[in-house]
Parts: sequence; structure tokens; C-alpha cells
Amino acid sequence: MDFGRIPGMKSYSDNGLSSIRINAGKRPKNLAVLFEDNTLSWSEFWDRCNRLANAYLKLGLKEGDRVQIFLPNCLEYPEVVIGGNLVALINTAGNYRLTGNELVYQLNDCGAKAIVFKTREQYETIKDVQNQAPTLEHLIMLDEDVPQGATSYKDLLSESASNDPGVAVRPEDIHLLMYTGGTTGHPKGAARTNKCDYHMANAVCHELGLNADDVYLAVAPMYAAASMGYLYATLLSGGRWGLSRHSFLIRSSGMWKSTRPRGHSWSRSCTIGYSICRMKFWANTTFLHSNMSRHVALLYTMRL
Repeated sequence: MDFGRIPGMKSYSDNGLSSIRINAGKRPKNLAVLFEDNTLSWSEFWDRCNRLANAYLKLGLKEGDRVQIFLPNCLEYPEVVIGGNLVALINTAGNYRLTGNELVYQLNDCGAKAIVFKTREQYETIKDVQNQAPTLEHLIMLDEDVPQGATSYKDLLSESASNDPGVAVRPEDIHLLMYTGGTTGHPKGAARTNKCDYHMANAVCHELGLNADDVYLAVAPMYAAASMGYLYATLLSGGRWGLSRHSFLIRSSGMWKSTRPRGHSWSRSCTIGYSICRMKFWANTTFLHSNMSRHVALLYTMRL
């Protein structure tokens, strides 16, 4: 597998994909993604990112097309994000519990050409509104037993090449549309460029002193703006990205017990989650307290 520079392509210092590509080449056997009992090494992760990117091209998607990510936290989430980035698509993340009316609004607002989802239940939600989303052409499903009218994510990857697709990605390109909560009206798509997230990720790495030994614990949903940003910070640092299926507040005790052996060293929570962490763990657990090097007042990002 060739992790080198793509011939004829300019290398940008403020394009995070260059750093991610280098980390895959430097640390192919290191773990990159952790989800419950499943893991991906950096080599496996990069291979899957490239396969998805090439699959998108085979489907006819092109630069600037929108891909709706309609997924819960799962092992595949990071590669879905980066796979789209590699071919200059614009990912738009959505709450995986959106109702049909909420989903079709977002699909039409961003003009999604494809949607990546996980379950048969989600498929039914999509099918109920598909005729109201004229731009939507491709339904890509992660789970087995893929119904007629949808495409198997697993098959897409297995049937696509693992080489770098070689698409030019510019710093000023929009790569994410993160939708607001819609509390004062319809949700609005907030555009984020490659340059924006690259420099934000570098700032987080600098502030927290992150390196390839660090492991992030993603307890918030991946469709949240901060979760997406910290994904880039983790991948730029060459560290490991650990996802939890459940939210911090629902499964905090069990989650901490299951994740401590994985060596998670930083995380992010809302104010109430941070307070619960202090009450439930720091008061009674010297191990967590002794490893708490600092707390950074940046969206309550925590060094554990």
C-alpha cells in the first residue's frame, strides 16, 4: 500500500488529509479506531477510507456532492467522514433519530445525493420520504439483510480499490455541513472548510499536548459539532479514536469501567456531564483523580 505523496498533486500545510495520510504510513499497525470489542489499525482504517472514497466515485458522486450521514456512533463513522473528504464530497451529519419529516427537510436543504445509514428501521424512515427528496439517489446501508432499493456498505468496500483516489482537495473547500438544533426555526447548515477544521484540530492538539499515545473517548453523538472537530484532532495527532454507543449520562458508570483498560486519556462533555463525572468518580476513585492532569475550559474538554 502506497502512503506517499500523490504525483502531480500539491501538498497543503492546512489540509488535514495530508497529516492523516502520513500517520497511516508511519503507524500502520497502531490502533486507530476502537468501538466496543472491535478495532481498526491505522492501515485497516486508511484502507477502508480509500475503498469508500473509490466506491463513491463508482456511484457517480463528484466534488461538492452532499452525503447525509444518518448513523449512530459506530466503528464505521470515522471512515465515512474521511472517505467523503478524500474525494471532496461534503458530509452533512444528522441525528440518527430524526423523524421522516425532519430528515427530508435536511436532505432537501443540503441537496443530498446519498445517505449512509445503519438499520432496517432507518431504511423504512428513508423510504417513506424518498419521493419527497428529489436529489437523493443512493441509499447505503451498513447492516446485513440489505433490502431492495438500498446498497450494501460492506459490498461497496469489498468491490472497490484501496488505492488513494487522487482527488485534489483544497483548504478552502467546504467539507462539512453541521446542522443547528432548530430551536428558533428550521435547522440551518453551518459550513466548515478543510482549513477551518485543520487549524481547530491543531489548536486542540497544542492546548492538550496530544500525541500518538493519546486515546479519545467519544461519548457525545458523532453528529455533534464538537465530536466532528475532535475526530480531526485525534487523527491529526496520530492517536486513537474510541467511540461509545451510549451517551455519557445514561451509561457513565459502566462506560468508565469498560473504557479505562483501553487507556482513554481525554474526552469531552457538557457542563452537567463534567459535574457528574466529578461527583461519581473523582470523589471515590483515586485512579481517575490521580490521572486528571488538567481540565481545559474548552467545551469542557477533559484530560483524564
